[in-house]
Amino acid sequence: DLMKPKQYRGCQNLFVVVTTTLTNQMMARDAMTLHRMGDYCAEHLAIAHRTELVRVSSEIVIDAPLLSVLPFVDALDAYPSWMTLVHQAKLVDNCLDQWNVELRARVGPLARSKRLLMKKTVSEVSEGSRSARIVFERRETDGRQHAQWTLTIDLKTLESSSSTRVDVELFYDGGLWTAGILERVLADSISSGRDRLRHIVTSSSR
Repeated sequence: DLMKPKQYRGCQNLFVVVTTTLTNQMMARDAMTLHRMGDYCAEHLAIAHRTELVRVSSEIVIDAPLLSVLPFVDALDAYPSWMTLVHQAKLVDNCLDQWNVELRARVGPLARSKRLLMKKTVSEVSEGSRSARIVFERRETDGRQHAQWTLTIDLKTLESSSSTRVDVELFYDGGLWTAGILERVLADSISSGRDRLRHIVTSSSR
């Protein structure tokens, strides 16, 4: 280098300074970009994994014996006739306790639907048919993790009459809708289904 003209050595030094400066600026810019990308991914992963714990319940008193009510709550394919949330339920081939279910609800001008594979996991009737419990739970078979849906029906014969009290509870822990909206949709569906269920049961008992 000492044999090179001074002008050349000056240009070479300037080149090193400029190159180093540009490299540092590019590294800083890239680091900022990566930082922003990390924040973006973290935010959207948090949204993707955000869940809403929703538990809604309703009570119905029906002027009919427990065994007259049971057929309308013991099988999911009977639910579309009285619970609007259950748009369709079809028995899985060769299964007596599993249904392909389509849930459908409208929120303002928008409609949402969800397909589930539901299994009856509890079906208990007490001795003397004074009480009963039916539980349906989501049980998908694709090996993936899914939000939980659990529908619990408790039946109890009232002591003072032959009427039956029906307690309906629906639990959900996913992120299908934003906070509050799903809870209102589920509550409205169960509440509006009370009169339909009462009418269907009493009409069939006559």
